[in-house]
Amino acid sequence: MTGLGEALATVVTSDVFRDVFLPSFTIAVAASVKWASRNDRYRTFAIEDIAVGLEVSLAALLTFVGYSVNLARRVGTLSNSPGESALLREKLTTAPWILLAFFFLLTLGSVGLRKWGWKSRHEVNAFGAFFPLTLGIASEVLAVLWVIE
Repeated sequence: MTGLGEALATVVTSDVFRDVFLPSFTIAVAASVKWASRNDRYRTFAIEDIAVGLEVSLAALLTFVGYSVNLARRVGTLSNSPGESALLREKLTTAPWILLAFFFLLTLGSVGLRKWGWKSRHEVNAFGAFFPLTLGIASEVLAVLWVIE
């Protein structure tokens, strides 16, 4: 591996990349897509553009479910060693609890946004943008940790 490849591998495998950069990048891309797809009459950036936490939570949930299905398939194969199979089965038995945590986070974000997140009929307040966003970041970190460990 070249020096640049080793440096890139070091950065990408670091905890800071996984726990800080990846969620921040996801939020930035989601907010950019939301802002870019806005009606041309409303082109200025608004707080609603960063209110992407529920979407990020849903994407994390789908990542978690997809990986869990793949994990269940791996458990079902006979090629796994007995030790690896037991480890995979143990991880798979925690999946319903994590799924419940995802459901709780999504419900909390949705209800919190509906009850306390609106300044007016069409405008979210700071709580409405940042509370679901925080839950979205937590959901993404949870999904990434599940997938890589």
